[in-house]
Amino acid sequence: MHSSTVNGIPTLGDAINTARMRAGLSDQDLAYAQGILPSLWSRQLHGQGHIALDRLAHTPLAFRVELIGQLETLWGVETTLETIYRELSGLRLDIQKARAGMALKAHTNLAVDWERSAKASGVPAQGQPSPSLSEKNARG
Repeated sequence: MHSSTVNGIPTLGDAINTARMRAGLSDQDLAYAQGILPSLWSRQLHGQGHIALDRLAHTPLAFRVELIGQLETLWGVETTLETIYRELSGLRLDIQKARAGMALKAHTNLAVDWERSAKASGVPAQGQPSPSLSEKNARG
């Protein structure tokens, strides 16, 4: 038997156990999918250690889908696959915008550095006319 309710509220272990059974998996399947020994997984399910959510990401998709449903019930939230997809899409867009911003900044910095070095060496910057011979003689 897995963990029981605490003050009448189902525990994370209960949610995991229900999701595991609905996905048709054994505790051993889940332990090995996470890269841990079944004995450690058993202790974690019984509150002797922590359940690492990052390791749960390595479990079969069927289990994770069932677990999301269980956690919705456990925590009283509504998370649909559409909501998850929308959140991930927004995150992907944010990452793309950040990458584009970094690329633009790097390009701008490169252009500024090129102009500075061009000025320091006396080479005209792009788009500026070459100084005439008389201007060169007047400078130096």
